[in-house]
Amino acid sequence: TEKEILHGILSASDANQRTLCFLREIENIHDHITNSKVSKFIDMLYSNDGQPKLDSEAESLLNNLKYKRIPSVLQSSNIYSYKVHWTPMGINRKDHAEYITRFNDDFYNAIKQQIDQCIQSRILIGSDPLQHEILEHAIQCKTYVAKFHGRTDVLSRLKEYIMNEEENRACIVYGASGCGKISVLAKAAVEVY
Repeated sequence: TEKEILHGILSASDANQRTLCFLREIENIHDHITNSKVSKFIDMLYSNDGQPKLDSEAESLLNNLKYKRIPSVLQSSNIYSYKVHWTPMGINRKDHAEYITRFNDDFYNAIKQQIDQCIQSRILIGSDPLQHEILEHAIQCKTYVAKFHGRTDVLSRLKEYIMNEEENRACIVYGASGCGKISVLAKAAVEVY
């Protein structure tokens, strides 16, 4: 889970446009460490004599993630927190019902808002002919590169030519129809830049 969070949230350049964080805090749970149900909700260790105790290292890492690392990347509007109370019988049922209702409403509204924003941004991109054309070229380039194999000799010569700062003449790639000129140029564009 930590790796998923690192790659999915903490390393993403557009985390605030694509990520929501929902945190549930269980109040008073630490006062009931001996309750057999507690281990389903927090990390526990057991002493040699079988006595349960809190895994303080796991707790510290989780708190660091929840209260420092995630808030350093996500806006507060993308982080939702809920509190429920622990009782000797487990999570308080009334609190849990309220939490589920709030979570459901918040999740629905937040996802809907993100989808609406994504659609709106795509509409804006689609309305600008230049952006639309650039996007079409990028998609075509990606398609050609995905199918590209070999031709390292040609790619090496193209890269050498492009990287030569003293060369000012145009680079012309020619060949028979269907020999792969566009694929070579697409691969060169991806490799060099």
